[in-house]
Amino acid sequence: EEQVDEIAHIEKVMAVAARSLVIQYCRRGRELPWPFELKGEGRDGPEEAAELLREFAEAVGASSTSIGLKVLPRRPGDPQLDIKPVSGQSLASFLACNCREDHGVYQLRAAFNAPSGEGFSLVRVAFPGTATSKAAANSREAQPPPMIIEQFECATTSNVGCLKQLIQERTKFNADHAVILLGCRRLHDELSMGRVAAAAEASGSPLQFHVSASGAIAFLRREGQGHQEQSGSQSLTLLLPTEVQGARQKVVRFEKQQSLSDLRWLVQAVSGLHPAAMKLSLLGGGSAVRKLEVDSDRASLEELGISDGCSLLAERLAVDARSDMDVSIDIPSSGSGAGLYDSVALKLGMSDSSKLVLFAGNELVSRNSDLSGAPIADGVILSAFASWPLQLSVSILCAAGMPEVAHGSSGAASSSSDRTAAAATSSTQDVPSTLEVQSCSTISEVRELYFRTCTGASQVEASLRLRGSLVFVMEKSVWQAEGSGCQSLAALRDVLGHFSPCPDEERLARLGVADGSGHLVFVPTQHLVVQVEVCHGEDRSLRKLRVASTTRLAELSHLLLRSLREQSVSGFSPSESARVRWSLPGPSSSEPPLAKSASSDGNGSKAWEGARSSFSGVAAVVTKVRRKSFGGTEESPKKRQRLDSGSDLDPEQFVGDLHAEHPAACQELQRHFLCPISYDIMHDPVLVVGSGNTYDRKNIERHFQHFHRDPLNNLELRRPSDRRLVPNHSLRSQIDEAERSQVHLRLTANLSEHRGLCLGDAPMSAYLGWCASLLSRAKDN
Repeated sequence: EEQVDEIAHIEKVMAVAARSLVIQYCRRGRELPWPFELKGEGRDGPEEAAELLREFAEAVGASSTSIGLKVLPRRPGDPQLDIKPVSGQSLASFLACNCREDHGVYQLRAAFNAPSGEGFSLVRVAFPGTATSKAAANSREAQPPPMIIEQFECATTSNVGCLKQLIQERTKFNADHAVILLGCRRLHDELSMGRVAAAAEASGSPLQFHVSASGAIAFLRREGQGHQEQSGSQSLTLLLPTEVQGARQKVVRFEKQQSLSDLRWLVQAVSGLHPAAMKLSLLGGGSAVRKLEVDSDRASLEELGISDGCSLLAERLAVDARSDMDVSIDIPSSGSGAGLYDSVALKLGMSDSSKLVLFAGNELVSRNSDLSGAPIADGVILSAFASWPLQLSVSILCAAGMPEVAHGSSGAASSSSDRTAAAATSSTQDVPSTLEVQSCSTISEVRELYFRTCTGASQVEASLRLRGSLVFVMEKSVWQAEGSGCQSLAALRDVLGHFSPCPDEERLARLGVADGSGHLVFVPTQHLVVQVEVCHGEDRSLRKLRVASTTRLAELSHLLLRSLREQSVSGFSPSESARVRWSLPGPSSSEPPLAKSASSDGNGSKAWEGARSSFSGVAAVVTKVRRKSFGGTEESPKKRQRLDSGSDLDPEQFVGDLHAEHPAACQELQRHFLCPISYDIMHDPVLVVGSGNTYDRKNIERHFQHFHRDPLNNLELRRPSDRRLVPNHSLRSQIDEAERSQVHLRLTANLSEHRGLCLGDAPMSAYLGWCASLLSRAKDN
């Protein structure tokens, strides 16, 4: 029972790991990693990038102006971009589009303007093999495809062999099979790096790194579940971290003669956690937890004390504590892909290569295609997944948590309850509750498959509502017990224990649900226009923000403050210490509380009672005087009533939930904004050349598949030129402007500045009252 309680406690405190990145850099002849976690607090991308650069510069002891950060390209042959997200784009979104991800960690590179000190030299090394042969063949430019250029810092007394070792630490290329060129000259291992750096600087070109191989040197990585069959005479209970979205407790069968390394592969086969990012601990009686170190990988399980019926805790390792378990493989540059599948299956010990699926990065390496057109290059990660069909249960978050935006298609806007009932009814018709997918499918592929599986009108509705939706995966039994009644985003967060959706390119086998133990929840997202009444002192102003329905009020605070700094109101620009308190609009009926002085124990003399009264009088006087040294301001009774009303909203509330509970009455849109076929707002209005009428593109294209007549006037349109569609840009601009003018939610934001000791009159009065109480207790003692 004690062990069960301990397990429950461990599961409760294990938090969801945030998306993270690592910056690889070379300083003073050493290759070093610097990990960083993406906070995701709704801040703007340029602001996050500046903070990342500033913290990295402080960590390495250099000026931020002397450092440049670049991504490792997401696909072979892509350009190596600087870390410069545009305004309105988060840093995580920028990295997801442009940066390579390794074990869930984005890979960045740092370059310095000057060496760290005397006796060291900076050299740039180019890797021309990182561009695929397919990219080179399809390139029409005079210049070759872009290649990765990385910076290394070597001691001037070291040699080229030391540089090769640094390159091996970063890229895993075998230094024994490497060749470094300067122009057309091959550099020998004994050549001094001081001379090499000076020659490279004089030529103005980087060194070139080449690997001796018959094809491309890739790194084979076993990914996901199902690579090994469960067998063995003994079993243990495996407790999994929150990164595993399926069942958190699983049974692993083993033999006591197996090594700890074998056990790690068995854990991956049932959980999807890669052994390189895995930390195992043996749970004993009481609170005993014994970590199983990587140095013990060759020891047998019997020597480590792992026996039948024991419990094992699996955790995710930190970025800089990860070991490397990828296998170098020489892939031919031409030939059938079936041969590559057979050789990979042999390396992995799989008897049947038909259950294997290979990906170069995120792109599929087809079994039947020629390898000359495959996205394979030097240094690419070749991910091997075991694939089999499975069924997953699927749900869409109830419309009460994500209400539809009123289009105003007929008369006044419908009520929130009517829209909720209609959406809930339509969501359950012809919508499948289970979905048959492949174990190596990505989240985006599952979403697209769900669209195609829906039938009838639900297919169009699902496509409109779920396009770009968030997908959450959880244990099926937990959803059946606690999640079936979820009707809001907050309720879903409480069931999940977090609100971190699965990335679109994440595969089911890596999430630990390829055994069918998971449940998928689709959360539709929509953009809402929030009208904010900004209150600062006696000043009032209105500000409109267009945000996603899954935005929390804490994130909305960041967006509002950034908007006010970019475009100030009445000369007011909030500082970095500004705070936002959210409330619903409307006057408060509660009375302001009276200031309470600290009570005494009743044993003091009348003199001390008079002293306390004097202090209370001083407090009353001070609260009416503007004291800049304490940051206090004289506040009106209306403002004090508003701040003390107790009607503040929880900063963790979602905008979508607030919109469902307190929707604003949207203005009716004009009728010519509606498609004559579906009577919905047109998102892509097009003009039919033969009739001159305007329709939504998807509706008129579907109509022309069956009829060659205009839907409005029944005009016959026999020739394809008559059925040609021309975008109606003018009408689309009008619709966009009208939708931007809509208001879906109204909120009040009370701004205050945090300046140290106090924020206003009430804290000052309480502070002086506390002084009086302290003096009273001192006299009594």
